[in-house]
Amino acid sequence: MNEYWQALNKGDALTADERAATIDKVSQYTGLPKNVVQMANMRVDVRTFMQWLLADQQKRVGRLDGRYTSPAPSGALETNFFDPASAATQGPFTAVFNDYVRRELNYKVDMPYYTSARDLGTFSWNWTPAEQPGPGGGGFRQGYADVASALRSAMIKDPYLKILVMEGDYDMATPFLAAQYTMNHLNVTPDLHKNISYTYYSSGHMVYLDQKAHDKMHKDYTSFVNSNLPHGSAGGIQ
Repeated sequence: MNEYWQALNKGDALTADERAATIDKVSQYTGLPKNVVQMANMRVDVRTFMQWLLADQQKRVGRLDGRYTSPAPSGALETNFFDPASAATQGPFTAVFNDYVRRELNYKVDMPYYTSARDLGTFSWNWTPAEQPGPGGGGFRQGYADVASALRSAMIKDPYLKILVMEGDYDMATPFLAAQYTMNHLNVTPDLHKNISYTYYSSGHMVYLDQKAHDKMHKDYTSFVNSNLPHGSAGGIQ
């Protein structure tokens, strides 16, 4: 948020010494080889990080959870996207779900269970909230789904609304700094901004994969809900 940001804003105006110093620091903090940082123009995206962090071991790093690592199915130079975290969890999730619905719920059906819509080959995300007028005002173009404006509106309409942002340290699908950056740019008053709180977990996108992190998330959630109930009200959650 300081030196790195300033260096990126300078772009080609960076001196050779400034650029070299920035590349050194990005390499130091990310663990990536300097030549990779240089080829990425100091702007390392998730896929680059996944592919190159453990390239010397011929392994990829997980996107949903950076603690998961694995060789790529077709070798170290495979260009197709591969997430070791998804590969490690998809099979067990499918098996456990099928066992649960048949043995405990007694729901028996021959239809296959898919853990992701992508498995159907018809994955299509609805970007409707992000539609904006295209160039010249004609047509529409699609972009990333953005709910920040809706959240800001809700906070202004209900000044008692409390927000809890729960973040996994190893999550590269929804990185925690991106969430905090969004919260810091809602353009709400200081009083409303006090309604936002954060919790962190030594886990990835799917916090429940780690039992300790799962337990902490449950405690944080119940504490957040119960502490924000009207004073003297009955109930609460356990």
